[in-house]
Amino acid sequence: TEELMPSEEELPSEEEYIAANFAYFQGDRPEFYQSLRDAYSRLGRVMMKRKELIESEDMLKVAADISAAENILEKQPEDLMFLACLYLKQGKSWQSEKLLKRCLSILEASPNVSIRLVALCHHRLALVYCHLSLLFKAEKYFKKASELMGASDQGALNRLTQRRLAAILKDYAVLLNRMRRESEADKYYAQARKILSSSLLTG
Repeated sequence: TEELMPSEEELPSEEEYIAANFAYFQGDRPEFYQSLRDAYSRLGRVMMKRKELIESEDMLKVAADISAAENILEKQPEDLMFLACLYLKQGKSWQSEKLLKRCLSILEASPNVSIRLVALCHHRLALVYCHLSLLFKAEKYFKKASELMGASDQGALNRLTQRRLAAILKDYAVLLNRMRRESEADKYYAQARKILSSSLLTG
């Protein structure tokens, strides 16, 4: 058995061993942290659906911290939006607004920005302002959200985008009813119903 054992000369030095492991970790680091972030994000969303809001906040905060610290740019807006959604459920409207504005600035600075994601961010900001009873401010963001979501699917082929556009228009109509602009609200309700009907037929 001694013949099968490597001699001390054949064994790597401590410095070589550390260097080899460091190189392996550096190469694997992005994938490792991406997977870790994904796990925390999914757990946070599951807990949010179960209405375990404190536990959900902990998970979503860790996911957001990882995407920020490791510069996972494509996930940062998503993490901020989920955390903002949670804060809105907890009644923390101002914290939600702060995160969504930060999210919007990241998206607008991105060279490969997703129009749908920008539209979603505007929609959620509009909902925050509805909660804060800043109705005219909310209207501004509903308008922008509907324009962007509509422009992102001009061929009306993406069913998910159509459903999101219908949701924006319906929420906008609810706002207009609160503002006692019933005739305008009816117009947006009708548009939302038409989009949903069309989506069901094409599906």
